[in-house]
Amino acid sequence: MRQGLASQTVPDAAASPPPRILVVDDNTDAATSLARLLNLSGYEVRVAHDGPTAISTVQQFCPRVVLLDLGMPGMDGLETAGHIKKLCLDHRVCILAVTGWGHDDDRQRTQAAGFDGHFVKPIKISQLEAALERIIQSAG
Repeated sequence: MRQGLASQTVPDAAASPPPRILVVDDNTDAATSLARLLNLSGYEVRVAHDGPTAISTVQQFCPRVVLLDLGMPGMDGLETAGHIKKLCLDHRVCILAVTGWGHDDDRQRTQAAGFDGHFVKPIKISQLEAALERIIQSAG
């Protein structure tokens, strides 16, 4: 059984491994906190703090979901997402923006870049949980 993010129990298939999630945020505290919460909820989680590390981690870890900050120095989240999409042509990866950028034009840019969702910080855990459950169930 996997604990949901909002402390509800979510049944798992006994033989299936925990879903993999990559958290990408240049804010170390934010990334670590979200990763710990997801880990406690039964997900296998890795953290990256910049675009190049995220791309490398995707190649090695093959996550089902990438939670990606947009406002990172150097390679921003939009550019990082483009690289990840090119890498994952052989398997489906969902990329969700988790960012402080919440204007309509920000949402339009993430949609145009192929993101599967857009969450504004501070993130509403119940909304993230619902999105993750939909993504994970659609993979099964």
